Amino acid sequence: MELEALKIEWLKLEKKLDRTEKINKKLVDAILHQKSSAILEQLKNKQLGLLAILAVECMFIIAVLLGNPFDFLFIYQYVPFVLLMVIIIIAAASLYTFNSHIKTDLSLNNLKTTIKNILDYYKKNEVYDKYFGIISLSIGLLVPWSFLPNKIIKEGWGSSIVDLAIMTIITLVIYLAAFKFGAFKNKDKERLKITLAEWEDMESTMDDNIS
Repeated sequence: MELEALKIEWLKLEKKLDRTEKINKKLVDAILHQKSSAILEQLKNKQLGLLAILAVECMFIIAVLLGNPFDFLFIYQYVPFVLLMVIIIIAAASLYTFNSHIKTDLSLNNLKTTIKNILDYYKKNEVYDKYFGIISLSIGLLVPWSFLPNKIIKEGWGSSIVDLAIMTIITLVIYLAAFKFGAFKNKDKERLKITLAEWEDMESTMDDNIS
C-alpha cells in the first residue's frame, strides 16, 4: 500500500512539474514575443523616419537642380547632385521593399520565422550594403568639386584647391569617426540575433527537460 501511495504521489508531482514547465514556457515565450514585436516595431518606425529624411534630401536636390541656388555655370557641376539623387532613390526603394517584406512575412509566418527571414535578408544584403556605402561616400566626396569652378573664378586656383582639400578631409574624418563609433553598425540586426538565440535556447532547454 505504501508503495502504491508513493507511486500516486509521484504521478501527481510529475503532473505538477509538467504544468509548471508549460506555464514557464508560455511565460518566457510571451516575454520573447513581446520583446521581438517591440524591436520590429522600432525597426519599422526607424525605416519610416529614414524615408522621411530621404524625402527631404530629395526635395533639396530637386531645388538645386531646378533653381540653381549656387549659381553653377556649367552642366557638369550638377553631376554629383544627380548621382546623389540616384543614390537616394535607390535607398528609398530599398527601405520601402524591406518594410513591405516585413509586413508580408508577418502576415504569412509566425514571429520567430519572420525574425529568421529578416536576418537572412540582412545577410544576403551585406555585400550590397558595403558597396552601397562606398559608392555613397565617393559621391559625397564629389560634391565639393561642384563648387570648384565658381571658386576658381572668384578666388583663383590656390585658395580653391586648399578649400577643396579641407572639405574632402573633413568629409573623410566625419565618415571614419562615424564608422569607428558604430554609426553604420546594424544594431537592430544584433538585437534580433540575440532575441532569436534566447528563443531557441529556451525551446532547447524546455525540450531537454521534457525528454
